[in-house]
Amino acid sequence: MGKSTALFASVLILSLTACNDSEQDAQEESGEFLLDSIYVDSIEADTTYSMIHEIEWTGENPAIINSFDLVKEQGEPVSFEEDGIAYEAHGADPLKRVGIYDEGHEIGAVEDVNGYEVDGTGRIVLKLRLGEVLEDPHRAAKINYTVNGEEHEAVYEWDGYKKFSTEGN
Repeated sequence: MGKSTALFASVLILSLTACNDSEQDAQEESGEFLLDSIYVDSIEADTTYSMIHEIEWTGENPAIINSFDLVKEQGEPVSFEEDGIAYEAHGADPLKRVGIYDEGHEIGAVEDVNGYEVDGTGRIVLKLRLGEVLEDPHRAAKINYTVNGEEHEAVYEWDGYKKFSTEGN
């Protein structure tokens, strides 16, 4: 009976260790996106800009972005008609300089955000056409992405998106 109890205890300990390791591996693989917030003092209405963000993926395995969308309260998409913002999202070289640039500034090559791989650091470029934009405490980015063939979706709230406006300019 002593040997079978010891064997059972060993199997139980190994099982718990394996479960703990797989939970830790799942957390490391899942990761999260970190996006810098860009604050802008002088954005004019009825203008076009390019906003270039640094995006970082904290997971061990690369994340493939399937879509990057601006949303507002309850996940409704941001629109030009209601929010004064029309945009196209792109991926770009991780060495591209971050910031916001007016229409005349050449930002260089960009790629489709759908299928854009982030392994460590990357860039998200939003080509913006702006009307009258008010601050919105619910404005956020919704990122649909795949890691290891598994699809995920997350909503990220950043102050730069919430405070973005053409008011007072």
